[in-house]
Amino acid sequence: MRPRHGAEGDVKDKSNILEQKRKKVCAEMYGNLGWLMYVYRHNLKQITPYLDMGVIKNKVRRKKHSDEQPAE
Repeated sequence: MRPRHGAEGDVKDKSNILEQKRKKVCAEMYGNLGWLMYVYRHNLKQITPYLDMGVIKNKVRRKKHSDEQPAE
């Protein structure tokens, strides 16, 4: 790996740090979702004040749909 110099290297380093932090936040949010699903397992609609389930479900749906696309 060659050393990075100047602004380009700084941007790449900061981008890597941001990605690491994003992954940590996602892991914590996933844990929160699991806990909320357990607490409100008899009425999952009570989770909606805490998390936007439409966004979560939409992301999963988009991921599944992109996985099903045939290779060109």
